[in-house]
Amino acid sequence: MTNKGLFFDSATNLESACDLVVDKSALLIYLPEPNKSLHIWKIKSFAACEFNGAQLKIINGQHRSQHVICSGEIAKLIQKKWQEDEVIEPEGRHPLFAIRLIMFLVISITAFILLTYFYFLPYLANKAVQLIPIKTEIELGNALAEKIAKDYQCNDSATYYANAIIAKLKFDAAYPIKVKIIESKDLNAFALPGGQIFVYSAMLQKIDRLDAWVALIGHEQTHVKKQHSLKSISRTAVTSILIATILGDVSGISTGILYQAQQFEQLQYSRELETEADDEGLLFMQRNQMDAEGMLRLLNILNNAGEKMPGVMKYLSTHPDTESRILNVKSQITKKQNYPQNAELEALFQKMKAFEGKH
Repeated sequence: MTNKGLFFDSATNLESACDLVVDKSALLIYLPEPNKSLHIWKIKSFAACEFNGAQLKIINGQHRSQHVICSGEIAKLIQKKWQEDEVIEPEGRHPLFAIRLIMFLVISITAFILLTYFYFLPYLANKAVQLIPIKTEIELGNALAEKIAKDYQCNDSATYYANAIIAKLKFDAAYPIKVKIIESKDLNAFALPGGQIFVYSAMLQKIDRLDAWVALIGHEQTHVKKQHSLKSISRTAVTSILIATILGDVSGISTGILYQAQQFEQLQYSRELETEADDEGLLFMQRNQMDAEGMLRLLNILNNAGEKMPGVMKYLSTHPDTESRILNVKSQITKKQNYPQNAELEALFQKMKAFEGKH
């Protein structure tokens, strides 16, 4: 549809009659001689499109100095197209631009939140743990031990001899290692911050040699020494710990961890941390002149229990991939060490075993 109109450009003082053609999404403006030219204005880019009486005034959104005045059917058609589009974006912007921008922002914000939660916050939580003095960590471990012990019956006699053995072993950690034997049919052992180690009676019953017992102690004391349990549990209490860290409140950090007391029994360490505990446990055995084969005996107990016992035992769930750990330990035992038997430790071990089913 072609019709007449008037074209104005205040920047060049141009005023000229023109032919107007409405295309699908644009207004075509033909200027005659001597200014013969064609202007294409996208309808969605109009800065304004308003009737003033019987005349329609259209202002170019890209060049505001230009406007067109027309009337009649062509004016009604242009006005209708303008109202249908209802687009006020500057020319050159695709109608999907806003949607794409929103999607980009949503994805970016989501990625930032995930990155913060899985990497940044755990990193800060681990750093917060390092702010806890050893004395406070030991007090925290004692408080955790009291909370956990309420749910179990302690084998006091076996515990007495277990700690008598501990007193004879050489540790290089700054924590006072203590052991508590508690009655349970689960095959489990776990370490608390500050040096407390809990061993379930079912585990003690499976261990029939002193070197395997020392291997267990060496493994668990590494979790204490390297703060594995404290760092692992701090990730679940990351919010309260970070707030306490920002405020410089060490007691607040401890409270956040203490609240997670029952979780220490079911901690799931990564393969890397378990391997580190095995490796350090071998060094601990060497320092105490114990046959490194004891670590293999301990791991085989776990491996065999996994094959014979129904369900997934707690200890197996917290000590993953036992077979790969066995291979790792075997690779480090290059030759058998013939250490002399420690008669004093053997006697204490047998006394501890004598009370394994009594309390």
